[in-house]
Amino acid sequence: MDNERWQPESSEALDAVEAVIHTSTKKGLAASLFPCRGDTKRERRRKVVLDISLLMVFVCVIVLVWVTVIDPRSYHRDRDVLFVPPLPTVAQATEPGDPEPEPEPEKVRLSDDVLKGMNGDYVGWIKAPGGNIDMPVVQTANNNYYLYRNFARKPSRYGNPFLDYRVNMDPKSTNLIIYGHHMSDGTIFTRLLNYQQVDTVKKHPIITLELPREILLFKIIAVVTTNGRPQDDNGYVFAANTPEFPNRASFEGYIRQLEQRTFVKTGVDVKFGDTLISLQTCMYEFTDQYLYVVGRLVRTGESPKMDVDQITRNPNPRLPQALLNKRGLQNHYRDAELWEAP
Repeated sequence: MDNERWQPESSEALDAVEAVIHTSTKKGLAASLFPCRGDTKRERRRKVVLDISLLMVFVCVIVLVWVTVIDPRSYHRDRDVLFVPPLPTVAQATEPGDPEPEPEPEKVRLSDDVLKGMNGDYVGWIKAPGGNIDMPVVQTANNNYYLYRNFARKPSRYGNPFLDYRVNMDPKSTNLIIYGHHMSDGTIFTRLLNYQQVDTVKKHPIITLELPREILLFKIIAVVTTNGRPQDDNGYVFAANTPEFPNRASFEGYIRQLEQRTFVKTGVDVKFGDTLISLQTCMYEFTDQYLYVVGRLVRTGESPKMDVDQITRNPNPRLPQALLNKRGLQNHYRDAELWEAP
């Protein structure tokens, strides 16, 4: 076998091989990749399949580079523009026993007037330290525009946190709903998931919304997960993103849902007439799963400090059926109240 040479099975195959060699030699790489005059039908099909495959590989490479390199760099570059540039510092050599160097100063954001001038959709600035959230909030006439546009209105899969288009700020709606993406690199609203832990809520029990003319402080009252499809909770969807409530009964029914569903009990009281804030992001234990971190506005004359000793884990939160099934848990709320959004 070592001395045998491969031979085409037919004269037709031999002609095809010779045609390819002749064409490649005569016309170069292009002729071997793209259909041209004189190709057999089989050769034309081969080249078309090869060309389509190469195109798909090229597109995939471009998308991969954009997702993993270009878009993240653009996000961080555009985000840095929203803060006052830090003063230059001179590194100083230290000797053993010298005091530790001063920590870097906290970033200072640009003023509301400057931010409004950069983007007329600017509403305010949201801070939730437990979720590493410190960024601007925008609002437009729909809930789609900023899903994939950043604060500079450039295309970006990071988007920008945005206020639900149904929410009013003057006068304020009862529930100020702000949406943000769950990103694989931990940015935007990803770390809202930290608030499922008691320790995180104890360390960071306050959410701050800085508006152009006032600063609003919210005490966390609930951290809940919900489903977006009826089939994932026995035909029911708890509309956590409800901005207005027509009466006391509707509002109190909503609060009872939060109390049942929260992962963390904070002991903060809520009454009809209070203003809420809800920060929402995605979760991925089942399709269309969402997390809401909900706070209640600190009332006039009320201390913003919270009694952290009252913050405890809810041993039996009300969860969507899909999540119970996934975790192998029993549904203790199957016959509980089904609150309906107004």
